[in-house]
Amino acid sequence: MQNRTLIAIFFIAINPIGTGAWGQNVYKCGNTYSQQPCPGGTLVDAADTRTSEQKKAADQASQRSAKAADALEQARLKKEKTEQQALTGSKKPAKAASAAAPMPADSVPPKTAAKKSKAKAEGDFKAQVPSDQSVKKKKPEPKKAAAAKDDGKP
Repeated sequence: MQNRTLIAIFFIAINPIGTGAWGQNVYKCGNTYSQQPCPGGTLVDAADTRTSEQKKAADQASQRSAKAADALEQARLKKEKTEQQALTGSKKPAKAASAAAPMPADSVPPKTAAKKSKAKAEGDFKAQVPSDQSVKKKKPEPKKAAAAKDDGKP
């Protein structure tokens, strides 16, 4: 078992050498950057010039920012939950989208198969067909009467 671990570590360590990721040149071609030289392009030094202390400090700052973001998200979810409970007047936890896994912003939630009946609230709009009394329909004129009007005779 220990030999397998050592072999795995060895192959992970030599992986960047096999991919050539350790010494690629970067060229600036106008407003873009490329790995291939271009006419009029300049070679850019893309090496990480930070010291190990600077890299460690940057990594720690990133971790602190991620923890702060998680704390802010939890506070927001808690506030939304209490607001939802206040609106519904219920002490039960409301079924919220926050309980499910977060979805990307560009995705659309799936449609539910069964439609729920809506309780009619006071003031809801309801389209109605006008009754016969309020709208007077023109009765079609007989063909003879229509022909007499077209002759121009009174």
